[in-house]
Amino acid sequence: MKKASVSDLRTRLNKILKWLEEGESVAITRQGKVVAHLVLPTEASPTPMLEDPDPPPTPAADAAVAEESPPVEEVRPVVQEDRLTQLGQLLEHPMMSEDEAAAFAERG
Repeated sequence: MKKASVSDLRTRLNKILKWLEEGESVAITRQGKVVAHLVLPTEASPTPMLEDPDPPPTPAADAAVAEESPPVEEVRPVVQEDRLTQLGQLLEHPMMSEDEAAAFAERG
């Protein structure tokens, strides 16, 4: 069995595929630990396709979410209030002194 690191997969994929075609199995390592084994598939055992654990939403799902969401007119004041609160906190505890702010403003 041959070994190849994850970075080898990125940079030497053709060589690793050649090993597989020659009948070698390949252990894939990350930080020295084996994380996967690569082997050529046999004709008798078809390779199952990986399923996406989070498939993209369907138009029907998008419509359902839109129905459950509050209207923008209700959300906008809450967001504005939150932004004003954050701005007030920043003004109470500025990240730079007035002198630093003036110098920054002068630099343009």
